[in-house]
Amino acid sequence: MSIHETINPKVVKEILNIKTHDDLVRMFSDESKCYQYLEAKRWPNGVKCPYCKSGEKIWVCANHRYKCGCGKLFSVRSNTCFARSNLRLQIWFSAIWRIANCKRGISSIELAQHIGVTQKTAWFLLHRIRNAMITQNNATLSNTVECDETYIHEEWKNRRHHKKHLGNKGRSLVGKSAAWIAVERGGKAVARKIDSTSSKALLPLVLNFTTSDATLMTDEWTGYVDVHKYREHYIVNHGRKQYADGPIHSNTAESLNALLKRMLYTYYSVSYKHLGLYLNEWMFRVNLRQKSFVERFDAFFEDINYTVKYKDLTYGERHQYCIPYPQRR
Repeated sequence: MSIHETINPKVVKEILNIKTHDDLVRMFSDESKCYQYLEAKRWPNGVKCPYCKSGEKIWVCANHRYKCGCGKLFSVRSNTCFARSNLRLQIWFSAIWRIANCKRGISSIELAQHIGVTQKTAWFLLHRIRNAMITQNNATLSNTVECDETYIHEEWKNRRHHKKHLGNKGRSLVGKSAAWIAVERGGKAVARKIDSTSSKALLPLVLNFTTSDATLMTDEWTGYVDVHKYREHYIVNHGRKQYADGPIHSNTAESLNALLKRMLYTYYSVSYKHLGLYLNEWMFRVNLRQKSFVERFDAFFEDINYTVKYKDLTYGERHQYCIPYPQRR
C-alpha cells in the first residue's frame, strides 16, 4: 500500500457538515475514520516520523502504525496528547467536542457518565485536553489592551472559625489563587495564573503578551505602576468610583473575570496547581467564541503536540504545564 493512500484529506472537508454531537458520532462511527481524520490534520503533506522528522522511508504496518527508516515504530498518536492512552479515539473526540463547546465546562463526573469511563480516567483525560488548549492562550496582543487581575477562592462565610484563614481579606493571597487576564478590544485574550499581584509579577506578563505599540488600560492598582515606562498606559480609578472615562476603561477584562468565576462554579474545587489548565480551557472557548461548534472542535487539532503525565498532575510541583512532548533520542 502506498503511504499516500492511507491519508484521506476529504475527511477534513466532510467534518464541516457536522452540526451536533450526534452528527459527530455518526461521522466517526469506527476507529479507522478517527485515524484518517487525525492523520489528515497532523500530516497534510504525507506521513512524517515524529522522532527524526523524516518522511522519506516510511512503511505501513498493522493497527494504524508505521515504521520509519530510523527504526522507530509510531502512529499518529505518538508524541501527542493521545499518546500512551488505551482509550479509543472515538471517546477522545467525544470528550473534546464537549469540553470545547460547553459554555461553563463539564465536570469529570458528568463526562465519565457520558463516555462510559471512571471519574479518575475522565479527570485525567480532561486535564490532558486542557493542557493542549494552550495553543489558544498564547496570543500576542496589540492596539488597545485591557488588563485586570482577579482572585479565585472558596466561600469563607459558611466555614467554621478554625478553618478560616486569618488575613485573607482584600488583595491578600492567603488561602486564595490569583489570575491575570489581558484582552485586546475586538481581538483575543490571554490568561495566566500568578503567585503575586505585585509589579514584579505583573510587568513581565504585560511585556511578554503585548506589542511595544500597544495601549494599556488598567485600574489604579500599584502592580501596574511601572507599565508607563514601556507602554502607553491609561488608568481608571475604581477607588474614586470612576469606571470609565470615554474610551478609557477595563470593563471588558473585568467582564471576562466575572465569566471565568461563573465557569469555575461548575467544578467542586479548583486548586492553584491546576488553575493554569482551567485558564487554558476558558481562553480556548473565549478566543473561538465566534466560531461554530465544529470549527472549535477542528481548531483543537491544529497543534496537539502537548502532554502531561498523571504523576505530574497528582504529585508534581505547582507550575503551569503545557509542555511540548519531549523528543526521544
